[in-house]
Parts: sequence; C-alpha cells; structure tokens
Amino acid sequence: MGKALLMAARLLLATTSTAGAETFTFHCVLQVDLTVTYDNKTQTAIVETQNTAFKLPIAQSGSGARYSDGTTTFWEHQGEAMFETPGASFTGCKR
Repeated sequence: MGKALLMAARLLLATTSTAGAETFTFHCVLQVDLTVTYDNKTQTAIVETQNTAFKLPIAQSGSGARYSDGTTTFWEHQGEAMFETPGASFTGCKR
C-alpha cells in the first residue's frame, strides 16, 4: 500500500493538467530538468528550464510532437525529449 501511494504521488508531481493544458517534467543529463506545458487550445508548448521560459508554436514532425520558433526546438516522442536553443542542446531527456 505504501509503495502504491508513493508511486501515485510521484506521478502527480511529474504530471499536472489544467483545462486544455498538460504539464510534464523531463529529466536530462547534467541534472537539467525541462518543465513542458502543452496547451492544446493555442497549439503551443511552454518549455521552462534554468529560470528561462520559451513559448514555442507547434511545428511539422514526422513522428512525435515538435514545437519550434525556427531558433529554439523542443521535440518529444514516446516519453523521450530533445531541446535545442542557441548555446544549449539537451538530448535523451526522459519523462
């Protein structure tokens, strides 16, 4: 029972949902986390990392979900993400 409660608490902390939006946390190498809020209403993703937020519009993707403003890109597929912005690149980030 204790393990089930702990697992439920972890899931709740990793995933939150509000009307039309879902938020997930991705853990990357070097102790970097990405907090990503997908807003289905505006078709954007807000990526927050290291005290900076990027609002990215949805972009064409062969598979997975891709958001890009042409300079900064966030791409997620099956629970694994990649984030690139000038001066920084994170790959293999896991939900």
